[in-house]
Formats: sequence, C-alpha cells, structure tokens
Amino acid sequence: MRLNNGASELIEAQTYPTTSGDFVEQYGDEEIQLANGAETFGEVFGLYEADETFTDAEDAKLAAFQAVSHKGVGRRYYSDRESFDIGENSPEAVSF
Repeated sequence: MRLNNGASELIEAQTYPTTSGDFVEQYGDEEIQLANGAETFGEVFGLYEADETFTDAEDAKLAAFQAVSHKGVGRRYYSDRESFDIGENSPEAVSF
C-alpha cells in the first residue's frame, strides 16, 4: 500500500518530531486515497492519542498504514493460499 494524492508529501513536509494531534489539527480534512475509498488525516491520525509522537516521516507513514480501515486493503478476505477445509469457518465464497 502507498499513500496517494499528496498524502505522502504532506507527511514528508511536516517538521519532526511531531504528534498525531498536529496532523489532525493541520491536515484533518485532507483525504488519503485508498484502494476502496478514502479517509481523512483526521480519521486516521485521530485513532492515536493526541500526544503520540512521530520522530520522522517514515514513522508517521507507518502509523498511517496501521491506522487505515479495511478500505486500504483492496479485496477483503482474499488469499492466494490454500482454501479453508470443509467444516472450517470461512467467509462466503465469491466467484468472479
């Protein structure tokens, strides 16, 4: 996954160290485009405590990757690994 539509540039342009509260305050309404939609900086960084400190841009990007919802995943429940065995709980099969 990568941060699209300028989100990565906003994170890199930030002065570090910075906090999640700073991101919410400065860029709260800016959107981060994801595979299946978008979320705002406020939604993503708002999941952290306001005083969560990021030491550099890479640290903040990793935090953003960890905080985005399932919209950033792409096709949910997809796996190229073996399918579930009969009797195991699994998501409903989808045919494409």
